[in-house]
Amino acid sequence: MMQVDTIPIFPEKRVIALEDKKLVCDLFLELSPQVSEFTFTNLFCWRQAYSINFSKLNDFLIIFSEVNNHKAFFDPVGQGDKKKIIKICLQEFPQAKFFRLPESSAQLFNTDDGYKLLEDRDNFDYVYRRADLVLLKGKKFDAKRNFIKRFYKQYNPVCRQASEKDIEHCIRLHDEWCDDKACDLDISLKREKEAIIEMLKNCHTLGVLGAVIEIEGEVKAFSIGEPLNNTTFVVHAEKANAKFVGIYQAMNNFFASIVPEKYEFINREQDLGLLNLRKAKLSYKPSNLVKKFTLTRN
Repeated sequence: MMQVDTIPIFPEKRVIALEDKKLVCDLFLELSPQVSEFTFTNLFCWRQAYSINFSKLNDFLIIFSEVNNHKAFFDPVGQGDKKKIIKICLQEFPQAKFFRLPESSAQLFNTDDGYKLLEDRDNFDYVYRRADLVLLKGKKFDAKRNFIKRFYKQYNPVCRQASEKDIEHCIRLHDEWCDDKACDLDISLKREKEAIIEMLKNCHTLGVLGAVIEIEGEVKAFSIGEPLNNTTFVVHAEKANAKFVGIYQAMNNFFASIVPEKYEFINREQDLGLLNLRKAKLSYKPSNLVKKFTLTRN
């Protein structure tokens, strides 16, 4: 049973806070989510960019984004009649949508003519076997191994697990990355920057795992992730100075190597419909894609 003393009853709402970590993590532990959005870290760090709010409806936690007065609901979290809960939300807010729905929830509406269901390919999660990303065995990974080999030989990097002392260095690297990409002129990159900085500044409280690559004593790449469920680790952020050829391949490989072996899979999130990012993610030969859907009323 969900402890709901601090969560308002739907349609009342409040913004997610750092103090909600235990409640949300306990609920997700029961749920064993597959979609990468469902970690407390993700919801908390994107709360400002997408105005992420909580409500309680029966024994379900209702999580939704509200941008420009338009509501977008995540998959309800709880035990019971989920289809009924989704219908109540869309009856209360007919113009709203459910987004990033996992396939198991989307299937509840497969034959319901009152609702429109669409695959959201741009937000499918890429899931890999951890061992594949660590060992890079076989001809299919020849290019990756060659990039990494040349990177180590040319730059003599130091790859290590991150500590709190690295936070400011990672923030500085991300600022440089954003200067190069003109993040302030791109709303998506600007929001991502805010979320990643939030993640870095609260890394200890959030309990995330970080890794850095140093070249000549300076941090030139970092990666951040955490458990998604009992078998899968999710990578939330990965940034690097791309002028060092092979640094992204090396970061991917090293981070996978420090993920605890009990996690058989690594979820590296979505490609957002960016063709170069899609090509890069596919080149690592995912073991599967986690499908997501958008649901609206007809």
